[in-house]
Amino acid sequence: MTEPTKSGISRRALAKGAAWSVPAAAVVAAAPAYAKSPVPPPPPPVFNWAAGCATVGNGKGGCNGVDKTPQVPVFIKNFSGQTLQFQILGARFWKDGDPEPTTALTTPQIWTNTGYQDRCSPRLTTTGCGGYLTVTLESGTCANLWIVREAALGSSDAFRARFRYRWVTPPIPGPPAAGCEVVGSAYYEATPTVIIPSNNCVSAVTPTTECSASARGAQTSGNTAAQSATQATEQPVTLDEVGATTPTPEPTPPSTQEVGPSTPTPAPTSTPEPPAITPEASLAEATPTPAPVEG
Repeated sequence: MTEPTKSGISRRALAKGAAWSVPAAAVVAAAPAYAKSPVPPPPPPVFNWAAGCATVGNGKGGCNGVDKTPQVPVFIKNFSGQTLQFQILGARFWKDGDPEPTTALTTPQIWTNTGYQDRCSPRLTTTGCGGYLTVTLESGTCANLWIVREAALGSSDAFRARFRYRWVTPPIPGPPAAGCEVVGSAYYEATPTVIIPSNNCVSAVTPTTECSASARGAQTSGNTAAQSATQATEQPVTLDEVGATTPTPEPTPPSTQEVGPSTPTPAPTSTPEPPAITPEASLAEATPTPAPVEG
């Protein structure tokens, strides 16, 4: 038998109303996550392929002073409105005329470009999200860098290169740990047609000096040829190492229709269990109450 309360509402109605109150709260709590706007990615790096060089056999030129190690200057800038980190996920150098190696990309060296091919200082060795070489840029700042092959290539003649990079938000110490969100695509790649060294890494190089919000989208003409912003098929890192190897699509926001006891809308992912019902109310649900016999 369903026992009415003093307000005239049965226990059964109260139980049903309590069961649907949880999804309504869940929808309200999830709303801020969907309202978050993605961070705009900075403009693509400017790789100055024409200024690339490879040290001669005497081992006295270039940033690292190692025999026949090619290097390429790159200019990066951040006008996203917040601090971001530029990461080199891997690099590949090979001699012109040879097929591109199929082995995984390796970790290069990053040096500061001070305007010279052989006086690069300091070397940047900081690692960040995923363990990759990282350069942190506050919004409105820029950096001139050299990307240098770690070991000798075996030739100081014309060579080719491929660089894989990405932008991420800085890590936030926990618990719980946060940050390391990929900005833009999971990664980008840049590669020239060919790099023909004009010298043996012992000359001066004019670094890019513009770093202004009005020129945030401008690129140095002739230095971005053959740059690819498409994802490659090769993936030398795993999901656990990077944190996110593919872009995460924006989730579909839940319906904004008002939820109430009369037209309950269950939670988007799962239906919550209703609160426990007393044995008396459970019995009333299972056993219908017979109508009273008149007379």
